Amino acid sequence: VDLAKTVDFTVLYAINDYGEPGEVIRFKNIEWPVQEEAIQRLSNRYGNAVCYVDSSGVGDPIEANLRRKGVPVKGIKTGSTTKKEDLIQGLSIAIEQGWIKLPPKARYGWLWRELEAYQQTITEHGNVSYHAPEGMHDDGCVALALAVHGIGPRLGRSKRNVEVKSEDASF
Repeated sequence: VDLAKTVDFTVLYAINDYGEPGEVIRFKNIEWPVQEEAIQRLSNRYGNAVCYVDSSGVGDPIEANLRRKGVPVKGIKTGSTTKKEDLIQGLSIAIEQGWIKLPPKARYGWLWRELEAYQQTITEHGNVSYHAPEGMHDDGCVALALAVHGIGPRLGRSKRNVEVKSEDASF
């Protein structure tokens, strides 16, 4: 879950242990209590799936509120350069290895555009920075990276030919 309110988007990205996308929800200009309810409902729909929430900045109190409501949540502070680098590299490997399947481009073009445009730059101090180009968003990239991080140890297993079970999901 990548949280935002007015400038950026909040993105909820559910993914199962086999890297298959579940629901992908994107919204903007929604009050925090309504966002918390949406996160709680999505977790419930996926059998109380663990929510990996960007707990940087505004995410910290949202994580605490969700935890008080009984939502299984793990906060990850993506504001740390090292942590964001780990998340984005994990996502990149999962995509390159075919361990995850992206949702249909026709319906989720915004996500595909974010992924295709996402940038890595080296700062003047030699640090790596990951971000969207000027004027674009990276909310879907971050939400997907958090979801992939959540199922990371289970990624790469062979595909199955049965319906996805809700207990196999996280976001």
